[in-house]
Amino acid sequence: NDKHNDKPIILNKSFPVKRNKPQYYRSAEEQSNRPTRFDKYKIARKRANILLDLVNSEAVEASTSSKPKVFQTDFERGDAIEVEYASSMDTKTRTINKFRGLVLGRTNKGLASSFTIRDVVLEETVERKIPLHSPLLLGVRILEKNWIGKKRIRRAKLTYLRDRPDVEVNVSGWKGFATDKVGKKKKKK
Repeated sequence: NDKHNDKPIILNKSFPVKRNKPQYYRSAEEQSNRPTRFDKYKIARKRANILLDLVNSEAVEASTSSKPKVFQTDFERGDAIEVEYASSMDTKTRTINKFRGLVLGRTNKGLASSFTIRDVVLEETVERKIPLHSPLLLGVRILEKNWIGKKRIRRAKLTYLRDRPDVEVNVSGWKGFATDKVGKKKKKK
């Protein structure tokens, strides 16, 4: 062992460890030339992000004020709702479709906010993701609050209902099941 000394290495915890100081503290001149916290907005990418956030928030405010039928109804996950949705923006060939379903969840992401509904139509389960700020969305009406019958729903997304039988999700009242209470909430005695 020619490379190592015969003395053992002792680490002293009280001995200060040398650390590299940040660049802007190295000298007094460089410290005075250090950028201020508002200089970061001189970078074009950061300025563009701020402007884009401002445009998005203005678009959300305009959308919420123009559609009171959608944003004044306070629906949550677990509610049975009916959605009025236009087929196209053309006023001549425009037809209004009504979808019923159980709200599985809601995502809030500014203009990209949406909610997911699930229902049984002609023996098939149908799941739709509907954007809240879409101009095709005309109205939302609550059919029944807390349709799945629990006192309090603790989950943000009710994805576990995908594994349950279709009777529990059937809001539109399709009569193809063997039970006589289809489309109605099961009442506990």
